[in-house]
Amino acid sequence: MKDETIAHLIQLLSDKQAEYKTALAKKDETIERLIQLLSDKQLRDAPAVGMRYHLRGYDYDLCQAEYDKLSEFEKCQYEAMAPH
Repeated sequence: MKDETIAHLIQLLSDKQAEYKTALAKKDETIERLIQLLSDKQLRDAPAVGMRYHLRGYDYDLCQAEYDKLSEFEKCQYEAMAPH
């Protein structure tokens, strides 16, 4: 019985470790995506061409080409604005 309990606890720890690694990978992907979107100086400084998309609550816009690269979830956070 004692060996079964130890084996069960080891399995639980292994499962939790796998969940933790998956969560860390998702977090890293999200951070990399945010860095790509918010710190790319060339993109930030380039004028928006065509339709513009404004990130609600932030001083940040994207042109149509960059907006098209976003996931559906990310697109929901932007509002379309007519070109200047």
